Amino acid sequence: MISDEKLIGYHFYGFIPGPQEEVSIFLKRVELAKCQKNSHQALTFVQSLFDIYPSWVRIELTDQLQLWEAAATYIEENQDVFTPIVQIKKKGVPFWCAQEEILAHELVHATRIAFKESFFEEVLAYKTSRNWLRRYFGPIFFHPKEVVLFLFLLVGIWCYQLGCLFFFDDLPSLTLWIPCTLIGVLIIRVIIIQTIFSLCLKKIRRLLKQPDKALGFALRLSDKEIIAFAFKSLDKMRKYIEKIQKKSLRWHMLALTYPIY
Repeated sequence: MISDEKLIGYHFYGFIPGPQEEVSIFLKRVELAKCQKNSHQALTFVQSLFDIYPSWVRIELTDQLQLWEAAATYIEENQDVFTPIVQIKKKGVPFWCAQEEILAHELVHATRIAFKESFFEEVLAYKTSRNWLRRYFGPIFFHPKEVVLFLFLLVGIWCYQLGCLFFFDDLPSLTLWIPCTLIGVLIIRVIIIQTIFSLCLKKIRRLLKQPDKALGFALRLSDKEIIAFAFKSLDKMRKYIEKIQKKSLRWHMLALTYPIY
């Protein structure tokens, strides 16, 4: 049995049990990660937003990232337990985005290593952006593979267009609409996701005795739970929390640290 005092400590440092993670695996992950320590200024920024101080996350400088990546979070396996490593470029950080913001973004991913979620992962990570456009439209892609696929399609279409102009002196109108349609679909998707997340935060603020902790509370939720908070009544969510905290370590930690009305 884990004492409440220890659980509150895990909460402070951003050790979050995954929705399907076994307690024994979670404890092994904590023990492996506790030996790592960093003191980057981004930690204070993340703490102000999400109520966590993940000083245990390993941070490395590297030249091995993709051209379009300023930083990335990788997973290391040790004794059948997965721990995160944040890698950030030594040089070439985008001029429009501070290194602190980039690192804070990756620290959010690192704390949610046990979550196999895709809908709201980037929404949460982009909450670290100080620019409202990046904060809102940054999560336009849910996964790095989507970026690669999107770029591949665009390059393919542009090559096809150039070929048509070179050989046939005519450009099929369909090829002009495909990029616009793709971008339009992605924009609509991110607007839907952001709207759901905004509804979820409003509901959480009404539920918590400390409304300013709503973003930290949301960080610890699964996709299904975020959607449920957005659309279900407060009474139903109170009953859900009362029931699930008895059998879920993650929800027991939430109940300990975030009192509700």
